[in-house]
Amino acid sequence: MERDILSLSQNKKVNFDKTEKIKKKKNSIKDSDLNPMHKSSTTMDLFGLNSLNFSRIKSTGNLIPLSNELNKKNSINDFELLSNLGRGSYAKVLLARNKFNGKLYAIKIINKNFLEKLNKEHEVHIEKYVLTKLNHPNIIKLNKTFQDKRHLYFVLEFCQNKDLSSLIKLIGNLDYKLIKYYSAEILSGLTYMHKNGIYHRDLKPENIGITDDMHLKIFDFGTAFIKGKYFDKKKMKFIELDDDLIENKLKEKNYEEEEIEIDNYTIKILKNEFVGTAEYVSPEVLNHKYNEISPAMDLWAFGCIIYLLFEGKSPFKGKNEKEIFNNINNLNYKFNEKFPEDAKDLIQKLLVLNPKDRIGFGNEKNNYNDIKEHPFFQDINFDNLDIINPPIEKIEIYLRNNGFFKEKIEEKNLNLSDNLKNNNFNFNNISDYNSEISDENNKMKKIKSMNKLYLVNLLNKKKNEEEKIIINNESENNENDENKVLLEDMLKKKSPWFHYNLRYVKLYGKGLIEYYDSDKITLKGSILINEFCKVVIIDDYKFELYTEKRKYVFKHTINKIAHIWARKINSIILRKLKKNKNDC
Repeated sequence: MERDILSLSQNKKVNFDKTEKIKKKKNSIKDSDLNPMHKSSTTMDLFGLNSLNFSRIKSTGNLIPLSNELNKKNSINDFELLSNLGRGSYAKVLLARNKFNGKLYAIKIINKNFLEKLNKEHEVHIEKYVLTKLNHPNIIKLNKTFQDKRHLYFVLEFCQNKDLSSLIKLIGNLDYKLIKYYSAEILSGLTYMHKNGIYHRDLKPENIGITDDMHLKIFDFGTAFIKGKYFDKKKMKFIELDDDLIENKLKEKNYEEEEIEIDNYTIKILKNEFVGTAEYVSPEVLNHKYNEISPAMDLWAFGCIIYLLFEGKSPFKGKNEKEIFNNINNLNYKFNEKFPEDAKDLIQKLLVLNPKDRIGFGNEKNNYNDIKEHPFFQDINFDNLDIINPPIEKIEIYLRNNGFFKEKIEEKNLNLSDNLKNNNFNFNNISDYNSEISDENNKMKKIKSMNKLYLVNLLNKKKNEEEKIIINNESENNENDENKVLLEDMLKKKSPWFHYNLRYVKLYGKGLIEYYDSDKITLKGSILINEFCKVVIIDDYKFELYTEKRKYVFKHTINKIAHIWARKINSIILRKLKKNKNDC
C-alpha cells in the first residue's frame, strides 16, 4: 500500500514537472520569435512576440507591455475606413473611425511584401520605437499597432487640417506673428526630439501636420536616427554598442559599408546617405563631408521652413535636382526687401554650410537656448505654446471659406464608407481595397446592371434628409433646371497620358459637363450624362465618372468637392432613369 502511494505521488510529480516544462517552453523567447522576417513564422512579427500585441522595444531586446488599453488585440475590422489620406512607396494612409469609441485616426497600412523587397524593414522598427518613446504636444501620437498576414498597421493621431505644405499652397505665405508662433512650435518639437537623441532627417512642411485647433504635429519618423542605438538586422531589434567600437570598424571599411558584423550582430549603419526632399536636405548630407550624423541637419531644414513661411516657397528652388543642389552648395538664395531683419538674421545663422558653425550646434542638451533667445523669438513663451491659441486672426476668414474650423469630424455623420461600399468596394479585406481594377472593359460591362440597383437604393434612401431633398427638388423642377449651371469649379482632369490638366468644369442641369482650358474660354470637351453613367467617389477630393465609352477622373487639390459633384451628377442620372421608366 505504501509503495502504491509512493509511486502515485512520484507520477504526479513527473506530470507536474512536464506541465511546468511545457509552460516554460511556451513562455520562453526564441531568436526566431524576435525575428519578424523568420521564414518559419506564418506572419512577419514586426511588433513583438504576439503579432497583435502592442509592446515597447527596449535596447536589451526585451518587450515591456505599455498598458492594458494598448495591449488589447486589434484588427482592421475594428475600424470603419473612410477615405484615402496619402500613399508612400510601401504604405498608404487611410482615415478611419474606431467602431467602439467613435474616434477618428489616421491608419498607416504597410505592405509586408513591398517592405521586404525594398529592404526597409528597419524603418518600421525605427518609427515604432521613436513614436512609443516620444510624448510631446508637437509630435504625432501613436495610438496602437497590430498586423495581419499581409499588412502592418500604425494607428496614428489624425491631423484634421492636413499639413503645413497644404496651408502654404492655400494661403501663399503667412503673417509675421503666426510664422513666429509656428516656428516656435517646430523648434519646441525638435528640442524635445534632439534631447532624446532622435534626429528626424526628413523635416519638411509635408511632414508637419495641422490639428483641428491649428497646432502643429511633426510626423513620419521612418528615416530617423536614434543616437546610441544600433539596429541588428538578423535579430530585428535595437542593441547598445560602444560608439568608439562602431567608429573604428567604420574607419576600417572607409565608411563605405552599410552593414558591419560586431560581436555576432549584423548592424545596419545609417550614414549621411541622401534621405528626404532635395529642397530641404543639408549640404553635409548632400556631399557626405561629415560621417557623423548630427541634429544640425534638422536645424538646416528648420531654417528652410522659416524662409518658406515668409516667402511661400523654399529658399533653394531649381528646374531640377542638380540645380537645387548647386544652389544649396553655393548658398544661392535671396531675401525680398520687406523681409524682417530678425527673421533674416536667424535664417542666415541656420543656413550655414559647416554644421559646426550653425546656430544651435551642440546645444541641444541646453534646450537650444541660443536659438530661443534670438531676437526673432523675443516675445515667445516656449513653456505655454500648447495651451494658447495660434494667432490666426489675419487668415481666419479665408480659412473658414476654405473648409477650416468646421465642427470636429467626429461629430459629423460621415457616409463615405457607405458610398464606397455601394460602389463595390470591399473593406472587409484590405487587400481588396489596395488592388487596382485591371480589366476596364469587363468593368464597363457591369455598369448598366450595377447602375440600376445603385440608383434604386439611392432613390429609396431615407436616412440622409439632405440628399432626399436634393433629389426631390431636382426631379420635380427639372424643366426649370435644364439650362442652369448646377456646379462650376477649377478642377484637375486626368488625361489619357496619366497626367492632370487644370480645367474649368461646368455641370448643367440638362445632363452635360463641359470642361474648358484654365482661361475659361477654350472649350476642350464635353461629357453627356445619361442613365447608364456611374459616379465613383475615390476620396474627399477625387471622383470618377464612367460613361458607356470611357472613364473620366476629376480632383481638387485643396477643397473636398467629390461628394458635392457626385450628388449632383447622381440626381441627374436618377432623373434620366425615372424619365425613361415613365416613357416606357
